[in-house]
Parts: sequence; structure tokens; C-alpha cells
Amino acid sequence: MKAIKKISFCLLLAVLVLALPVSLSHAAVVLEADFSGTIVVDLPDGEMLLLEAGDPIPEIPSEATIEIFDGEITVSTGPEDTVEVVCLQHYVTLGGGGSVSVQCGDESGLVKVKKGRVRLVDAAEREVDLEEGTEYPIQLGGPEEGVEEKTGEAVEEAPPVEAGEELGGPGMGGDVGDVEEPSGRDITEGLGEDTRDQQTSPSF
Repeated sequence: MKAIKKISFCLLLAVLVLALPVSLSHAAVVLEADFSGTIVVDLPDGEMLLLEAGDPIPEIPSEATIEIFDGEITVSTGPEDTVEVVCLQHYVTLGGGGSVSVQCGDESGLVKVKKGRVRLVDAAEREVDLEEGTEYPIQLGGPEEGVEEKTGEAVEEAPPVEAGEELGGPGMGGDVGDVEEPSGRDITEGLGEDTRDQQTSPSF
């Protein structure tokens, strides 16, 4: 009887030991159940999952990519795991037990770092490190889309120049209307007699 109990205990212990790594791998990435919007999950093995608000949340392994459309999610990772969250071509990478909340609309969004530190790469491939407690607004396309946003100054079109007005800018003196008339001077003046005869009396 004692031997049977001992064997049963050993079998139970073995089952628990074998099941422990599996549970840890499944808990690598935690997606909060109250997410909204539409989520596309790209798994490391190439499989893709589509989730809508209210759907049951599957097991998400480390190194997965979660893209959100028109909604909000909160994602956390285990100490040794990483995950990438995408919104409007902005990529947020977190790991090391971090947690982040991402709101994503049609043209703008907001990243909130709840725990740890995350790295954000925007649509222009610029990297930003965000500390715990930081909020970072994101915009579709980013400021690199327009010249006005990029330089801080709008590019103005030059007004048309009227006849008689002086062209702007140094080194461009003179008025548009100050065009000299032909002087009427004989262009053969100063030429030799032979040269003048050749110009006025072509031979055939």
C-alpha cells in the first residue's frame, strides 16, 4: 500500500514538473480581456489570428506581433519575453515584465507605459525610448509628411510680377518694363569696306 502511494506521488510530481514549462510559455504574453477594436496577431510560426472585441483570447507566445485597429489594448510580458504592438505604422516593443496600453484610432493614437520601459519606432523609423509612466501621442504618417510640419514654416508661392515692377532679390536690378528698344544703329558700322560689300552683295 505504501509502495502504491509512493508511486502515485512520484507520478503526480512528474506531471507537475512536465506541465510547468508549458504553462510558462503560454503565459509569455498577457493580453487583457477587456480590449476593444480589432486585433491581428502574427505568431512567430507565421500563423495569423484575427480577434474582435469579446472574442476569447488565445495563448500568445513570446516574439509575437499584435496590431490593433480602432480600439485599445493592454499588453504585458514575462521577465524573459518580448512582444511588439503596432498602431498606425508605429511599432512598440516591450519585454522584461513590462506593460503598455495602446489606444489606436483612424488617424491618431496614444501609447501609455504602465510598467518598465518600451522602445517605439515611428513611421519615419525614428527610435524613442519611453520610461514607465510616459504617454506618447502618435499620428498617422507623422510630422515627416508635410514641409510645413517638418520645418515649422509654410512654403509660400511667389506672387506674379506685373509689368513695370522690379523683380525681387539682390542682383536682379531693373524693371520688367525697362526693355530697351533697338537703337537702329547700322550693325556694319566699323567694318571694313570689303566686309560691308560682302554682307550687302552676296554672290551666287
